[in-house]
Amino acid sequence: MLESMRPQIQKIVDELLGKVQEAGSMDVIADLACPLPAMVTATILGVPTEQQLTQWAHDLFYVFDQPISIKDYEYLNKVALEFREYFSSLIAEREKKPKEDLLSYLIAAKNQGGKLNHDELLAICAMLFSVGQETTENLIGNSVLALLHHPDQMQKLKAQPTIINSAIEELLRYDSPVQLISRLAIEDVEIGGETIRAGDRVDLCLGAANRDPAQFPDPDRLDLTRQHYSLPFGAGIHYCLGATQARIQGQIAINAIVQRLCDLKLNTNKLEWRKNIVLRGLAALPVTFSCQ
Repeated sequence: MLESMRPQIQKIVDELLGKVQEAGSMDVIADLACPLPAMVTATILGVPTEQQLTQWAHDLFYVFDQPISIKDYEYLNKVALEFREYFSSLIAEREKKPKEDLLSYLIAAKNQGGKLNHDELLAICAMLFSVGQETTENLIGNSVLALLHHPDQMQKLKAQPTIINSAIEELLRYDSPVQLISRLAIEDVEIGGETIRAGDRVDLCLGAANRDPAQFPDPDRLDLTRQHYSLPFGAGIHYCLGATQARIQGQIAINAIVQRLCDLKLNTNKLEWRKNIVLRGLAALPVTFSCQ
């Protein structure tokens, strides 16, 4: 379904870039990376594109960013209830008038033999918005910054747009939007002289794994044609459900920036990163450019 949406995603990217193209400057985060995933997820689900959904998506993800205070939990609970009420209303409408969209398909699954219950349906909607928003936003922002710092690789992509698939994998490795994941050990294991017991929680640093010199020769070098396997979206039964969505949006958005905007330059001397433990992403990425 997502592969078939490439033309729609391309259209959204073109429209967002079209709004800033004449100005010769933009904030990659605010003008493209932030609105894009919310608009795509809304299109997939078949719901209205609203600014409130983007804000809810940002807020809800912070439940993963431990530790957080009781006050923060109270705020997140308020956001979750608002999201629940909004989507409960949409689900009620779509049950009466189904459409050819993911929300209608999920409702059909709920109504056919109890494959999904109401709470599970709401949870899927919340997950698609919150997880898909942050990871994709950071993927685009971190990738554009990496290319700005490596103009030879940006020029390579501009000359060879067909390498975008391997380019995205390398950009995900080089500056992963998700830096930390947690797992529970299912059996005793010894790593580096330390014993991890069954049932222990282990925090895994993806950013470090993706710069492991034993896995990646010259790991601090950005090489868009590198052939490798990295761990930007986890693996196994916990593999990220939104991985395909993030990759496709990243491929289309980054290629559009590189191909459409000439003389792309960073327009600040001080970058501001979001205060987040699990994720790594920019608060803003101002750039200047000329257009073809």
